[in-house]
Amino acid sequence: MTAHNKVDSLHLLGQSQIALESHVGERDDQVGQGIQALDLVGRKIPAQMGKSMRRLIWPMQEFIAENRDDPAMAEFTKPLHQGLRGLQQLTLLMITEGMGNPWFTAAGATEFARFMGNVIVGYMWARMAKVSLGREEEFHRAKVMTARVFFQ
Repeated sequence: MTAHNKVDSLHLLGQSQIALESHVGERDDQVGQGIQALDLVGRKIPAQMGKSMRRLIWPMQEFIAENRDDPAMAEFTKPLHQGLRGLQQLTLLMITEGMGNPWFTAAGATEFARFMGNVIVGYMWARMAKVSLGREEEFHRAKVMTARVFFQ
């Protein structure tokens, strides 16, 4: 084997190792997310019959109510309201069904966490849009445009 071939072989080996480490890292991230989701639906949400969720949901409900009559906010508050209502129903389902069937809770944990995350991010984008609507600076226009993309 020539020196050139050895360098090429080491280069390919290095790329394979990077690809393997990347794959293992992605798998570890997925496992970690699954564990976090199981902790969320198995321990945190059912605690005190969802009291921690109410602390999360109430500010979102107040924001929606405060901006319900603002036509400029309708494109953000209407889908946020639908998502929040879905989150409430899903939370209740996870608590009630999960109490009698832990497999139900485990099976839906990751999707529940994703849905919850999307609603929370939607809430944050709606708040940013509220601050930025009507402002002419490029930064604020970009915030509103990005919020619109999120809600589409």
